[in-house]
Amino acid sequence: MNNQEVMIFLTKEELKRFITLQEKIFDQVRLVDVKTNQIYYLDEEKVLCVEPHQCFEFWNKEKKCQNCSSAKAFTTKGQVCKYEFIDSHIYFIISKYIEVEEKAFILEMISQSNDETFYAAQGQNKMAKIITKLNSRIYTDSLTKVYNRAYYDEQAKGILSQYDGVMMFDVDKFKMINDTYGHLAGDVVLKELTKVVLSMTRKCDSVVRYGGDEFLVVFRDISETAFKKRLYQIRDAVKQIKIENYPDIDLSISIGSIYCQKQPQKSLIENLDKLLYKVKHDKESICFKLYGDCKDM
Repeated sequence: MNNQEVMIFLTKEELKRFITLQEKIFDQVRLVDVKTNQIYYLDEEKVLCVEPHQCFEFWNKEKKCQNCSSAKAFTTKGQVCKYEFIDSHIYFIISKYIEVEEKAFILEMISQSNDETFYAAQGQNKMAKIITKLNSRIYTDSLTKVYNRAYYDEQAKGILSQYDGVMMFDVDKFKMINDTYGHLAGDVVLKELTKVVLSMTRKCDSVVRYGGDEFLVVFRDISETAFKKRLYQIRDAVKQIKIENYPDIDLSISIGSIYCQKQPQKSLIENLDKLLYKVKHDKESICFKLYGDCKDM
């Protein structure tokens, strides 16, 4: 995967000509809104219209690709390339950030690889396994198997938008658990904790191990009421966790949370950190803020 600063600003007329040119080179060219996963096209009147299916359906997937080159290109406002293995075929994808009359899109250019020399050193099956393993591991935390910090920075952060909710939490007295029962017990705690949190999220949501015992959960397109309710449900569910071989460990978490009434900016994580600190200082379990109120913190 690579990124280059290659932003392109186009009118609809220029976009039409550009896509026509790229279609002579690539098997498929499509315009993607990575925030909604919708595919757009220009009709005969050069009006941007939405396709009836989402971008990940091309790959026979039910949700956004974990290693989404287009999300990374959108976050970095550049160009990203990758290989993808689907249904015994290897594809090469170029994702390029463009703006069409001030609206941001990703132009995806996809080619199926039929070049036998590409597989010569490893063989097609082995090459496919390498690609699949790389795409699945690059954004996966090795201990808990949820997403890692790189996933948030390169995939999730750039597409956060209005009506998303983000919670940051950590394990209360986690250092004491490690000091008392050992780091193996601490690892078990994190694994069991993430299992419970994952069971309470949807396919469109993301659970991220941000560092140590600190986690982020991104809830996409959720109502403020539903988001608040889920915070308390997760808090209560964690309290019910029983750790096998460590019956004396009573788990609890502290939560800082923000509901986005508008497009969040770079200060989101900083504000979540402040909320998490406030929770611990006030000896509460949850602190909730609307994004527009964060300036008052």
